[in-house]
Amino acid sequence: MSADVISGSPFTEHSVFTEHSIESAPPAARRFLAATRDHLGYLPAGMARMAASPQIIDGFLKLNAIFESTGLEPLAREVVVMTVATRNRCHICVAMHTARLAAHGASAELIEALRDPDRAEPLPDERLDAIRVFTRRVLDTAGGVGDQALRDFLAAGYTTQNALEVVLGIGTYTMSTLANRLTGAPVDDQLAAYAWALSCSMTQIDGDAVMLRSLEPGDQDEFVAQARASVKLHHPWYSMPTTREDFQTYLAKFSLPTAEGFLVCLRDGGALAGMITIDSIIRGRFQSASVSYAAFAAAAGRGYMSEGLGLALRYAFGELRLHRLEANIQPANRASLGLVGRLGFRKEGYAPAMLFIDGAWRDHERWAITREMTDFPPVDPHPTLPAR
Repeated sequence: MSADVISGSPFTEHSVFTEHSIESAPPAARRFLAATRDHLGYLPAGMARMAASPQIIDGFLKLNAIFESTGLEPLAREVVVMTVATRNRCHICVAMHTARLAAHGASAELIEALRDPDRAEPLPDERLDAIRVFTRRVLDTAGGVGDQALRDFLAAGYTTQNALEVVLGIGTYTMSTLANRLTGAPVDDQLAAYAWALSCSMTQIDGDAVMLRSLEPGDQDEFVAQARASVKLHHPWYSMPTTREDFQTYLAKFSLPTAEGFLVCLRDGGALAGMITIDSIIRGRFQSASVSYAAFAAAAGRGYMSEGLGLALRYAFGELRLHRLEANIQPANRASLGLVGRLGFRKEGYAPAMLFIDGAWRDHERWAITREMTDFPPVDPHPTLPAR
């Protein structure tokens, strides 16, 4: 039982960027990879994929060395980096610099605050909060911060030299974060304890037989095992992440505000029963998203996904304050069509050759449900919805 997503496959099966070893990398990149391996004790996947361009590795390493030689103290530099990394939703940089913050002796409270890009409250350290505020201001205004913002930064004990060093840090880690996201590199095992899954605000919703909870980095091994055991069940309707790399790429998409990922688990024992993705979240006048789902083979056919998807609808129309959810399903996928029909979705149309799946363009039925079609309690509109 599965539903396709309008945006295509729910994960990147294989990156087009090769994850090089030192031996396979372009000759001009090898000395940079070797130096990084010797410094860290391992070769990060992000660096291994960036080896396609020796120039970008050379540029980043040089700029980073210059940034680390600036007059900003180590924790202040890490605040700049984390501000850029969380803003750009770079799961690799967030994990790596969470580890660096811990190595610098940063408090758990400070680390938690820096990992939250939407945090409005000041950091627990006033001086560090000043550089975070200034970094955000530089980013928000493309450098045109205004006199007051600059005076506030200087009043916190920083200098005009430091202000320009913030710009250096922003430039250095804009390069790094965008390259990491472009190459689709996963978080390395050495950083797994610091992995970042951001967007989902739901901890757990309990039903009768199942519960719905957010997907977490620690789910990797069980998830991949269940997905591998379910390939035949969902062919040719749906592709699950069946490798560690696939899982990391899938998990990374939930660092963005446009997607949320969930697991349907049995309340009795917590075993995984299925997965649900709310994707392509569009705000403003739309307040809409696509939903996809798939049962794991060991739990299929027992009604768990019906209850789990119902819990996901409650979350979508409640906590997320969406107005509309769409499901796009191949006509021969009778189990999935029956599921959305039971939950109150209505068929809105038929889309020939809508998605490229399993080597061919597949027709899909388009189903949707709006908040008005449910009996969920009313909620205030999302703040991005225009007043008129």
